[in-house]
Amino acid sequence: LKDERGDPVQGAMVGLEQWGELRHKLSWSARSDSNGGIEWDSAPPRVNLELYAAKDGWCIARVAGLKADTEEHVIRMRRALVVTGRVTDAQTGQPIPEVKAFPGYGGGEYMWERLDTRKGVNGSFTVHFTENSLPWRVRVEAEGYLPFVSEPLTPETGGWLDVALQPRDLRKAVRGVVLRPDGRPAAGAEVALLTLEHNVELVGTGLRSTSGLRWIENA
Repeated sequence: LKDERGDPVQGAMVGLEQWGELRHKLSWSARSDSNGGIEWDSAPPRVNLELYAAKDGWCIARVAGLKADTEEHVIRMRRALVVTGRVTDAQTGQPIPEVKAFPGYGGGEYMWERLDTRKGVNGSFTVHFTENSLPWRVRVEAEGYLPFVSEPLTPETGGWLDVALQPRDLRKAVRGVVLRPDGRPAAGAEVALLTLEHNVELVGTGLRSTSGLRWIENA
């Protein structure tokens, strides 16, 4: 096991996640020595192995496609990052009472890890990065404000962010009219905001959101 500079990582726990097609069915683990080394002398040959490495203060490293052979395999580990920050109203400069922040890993439509959402009060927040998938970003949200997305972060960039959120412009809100088939207004019809992050299901004749009722409006 080595860090970003190539130095050995001592005392990390290395374990088995998947053995061929069997995931989390078999157990094996070992702890790295002073040289960052481990040895599994009974590993099954000619089968793909998926291993993980974990240590306090470090990101979890996951490596797939390893095989027991005569080669020495290197698992790269990265130091974890804790980001704290202060969130203010961009117009008044005052702290926003309730905010939520969460980490983003890599890129694409599924980069945001909402399961790690941390709620903050009086404009303060803390986000923990524990997965070794770059780039890292922080997303900050608050009711009535446009969301903030940070630039890519690394342990070298520091762990503090000053965030100024812009209030939402209600003039740019989505508006419309729901009509029945005969052209009459459909009073009480439910209208949902559908995004990749906020799933809404049709249950019977109504809508249900796993992200909360705030994404459903009544006409």
